[in-house]
Amino acid sequence: MLSFFTASCSVFFFLFFFSFFTSLFFLKFFVFSVFGLSSDFFSYLCKMDLKEQKKELRKSIREKKKAFPDQEKKSQSKEIFSHIEESELFKRSNTILLYWSMDDEVCTHDFIMKWYESKTILLPCVVGDDLVLRVFQGMESMKAGEQFGILEPVGEIYESYEKIELMIIPGVAFDDKLHRMGRGRGFYDRLLSVAQSTKIGICYDFQMVENVPVEEFDVVMNNVVTPKGFVK
Repeated sequence: MLSFFTASCSVFFFLFFFSFFTSLFFLKFFVFSVFGLSSDFFSYLCKMDLKEQKKELRKSIREKKKAFPDQEKKSQSKEIFSHIEESELFKRSNTILLYWSMDDEVCTHDFIMKWYESKTILLPCVVGDDLVLRVFQGMESMKAGEQFGILEPVGEIYESYEKIELMIIPGVAFDDKLHRMGRGRGFYDRLLSVAQSTKIGICYDFQMVENVPVEEFDVVMNNVVTPKGFVK
């Protein structure tokens, strides 16, 4: 009797799962044939899932930043740039892209002021949907940008990308595979896609995560520096 019951259950579950997956197959066929959709539709759904993952990760990092003490920001920023200064890459680089940090980013102000007279320091400026570069020539050359109010250098646009030897890039999150996630506007991805320089991401310890959701346009770093040092 027990054997008969067990066999009946097995048959039931087999028929259930067979019907379920068969229904999925015909549903996909129906969607493709009736609505004229292709596998691009399913790729679109995957991309939507990635965007949602990025949204949640940005939210998580944003909350951690709010709880991060200012003194710890300064301390970790100093450690990060100490590692960079000690590297041969930095020592041999004469033209370097940096950024004028906002309150929630690794602090760059002291580092820029320390080195701008002996190295060419470039800073990004927002123009429309893109970043252009200008040379930092001291605080007297800075003014608030029109879009976000971030201080930006004035003067001629720097276009000799081939002369840039090192790019130090902020990010919301990084992982040990050197993937980077920005704020979602794509400013840096568009800039980095046309530059062949060595790209170094910098971040606080809590911004290193296990996996950064990656899309095809996201540019991978050559390395990442945290207060603990170079990741690779």
